[in-house]
Amino acid sequence: MAQLSRTAVLKYGDNKVGSITSLSFSIDGNVIETNNFDVDAFTTAILGRRTVTISVSGQVDRDDTTGQNQLRGDFYDGAKSAASDFSSFTIEPATAGAGDTSFSGAGFPSSYSEDRADDGDGLTTYSAEIRISGVWTETTLT
Repeated sequence: MAQLSRTAVLKYGDNKVGSITSLSFSIDGNVIETNNFDVDAFTTAILGRRTVTISVSGQVDRDDTTGQNQLRGDFYDGAKSAASDFSSFTIEPATAGAGDTSFSGAGFPSSYSEDRADDGDGLTTYSAEIRISGVWTETTLT
């Protein structure tokens, strides 16, 4: 799993998702075993298709109508199901400079949950997983 710097931001479309406390992404590969009689009794393998998942969590901010609530609302919108129904996702540095890296791709939220802990602070937290559908592009900023 790639852990990003504390200054990384998640954008949903052109809108920053606010109040994030944790943001990471992972790329998992589908390993395909192959037969090869030249390696005795050992299996050989090739790397197949990759799956990219963004994990994000933070404090719920109902006033964040352009980022957090848009992501939440689109997840609950039953008319949306394909990645093309949702805005694109981008992870980038909060203050980008030449040589920094951003990541982007089309996808959809595959899970969303909220939790209000009874710890006296009255905060509600959320967590979401976003599944990238198609290419996950890494770009070096200029």
